[in-house]
Amino acid sequence: MISMGIRPDEPDWRHWLNDFIVRRQGDIDRILAEYHVPLVNADGSIRVAEAEPDGYRMADYRAPTPPGLRGAETVGVAEVERLARADAILVDVLPTPPKPDGLAADSRWVPPPHRSLPGAHWLPNVGYGAPSPEQETYFRTRLEALTVGDRQRPLVVFCQPDCWMSWNAAKRAIALGYRAVKWFPAGTDGWKAAGHELVTVEPAPDPATSTSASKIAN
Repeated sequence: MISMGIRPDEPDWRHWLNDFIVRRQGDIDRILAEYHVPLVNADGSIRVAEAEPDGYRMADYRAPTPPGLRGAETVGVAEVERLARADAILVDVLPTPPKPDGLAADSRWVPPPHRSLPGAHWLPNVGYGAPSPEQETYFRTRLEALTVGDRQRPLVVFCQPDCWMSWNAAKRAIALGYRAVKWFPAGTDGWKAAGHELVTVEPAPDPATSTSASKIAN
């Protein structure tokens, strides 16, 4: 990670430059990785950068992700704050939790509440590498409803750190023609670690059927 060691009394231009570096860290890491420049973790160890695949991640979704995504801007907490104030659409794509093993068929199971960024729209189960036709339709129609068809409207896509679900979903949004996709890899954990609150959210309903997204099964 690039750091300028900013102090409060530094000139304004250094604060601006440091903020720019933080906001574009993912893109910087991706470019450095493409040129085989070693990346260093905060503890000084060499980081092995995950290569960006040509297609979607198809399995092992909870694993280190690439530093960036072609066609999207990688953003951090500060940039997400700014985007949220500017009326960007926050899209949480964490999957719904599976039912515990061993439950009787007639048992009623209530999943734990999902905590996300204030104002976020939770579109679960849309980040798989090969989503079902129902999941694909749900993602497409929900984005159309949220943006009112405006492909220039900024979309901030996230889930949790080291989760390919958000990477896949952001890539899929780009393929659908959205031109201002922002990928927030730190997700809810990064938001909370920065001192911000999380709120309970419900799966966004399918605008085509008025059915809760929780019905779009894993």
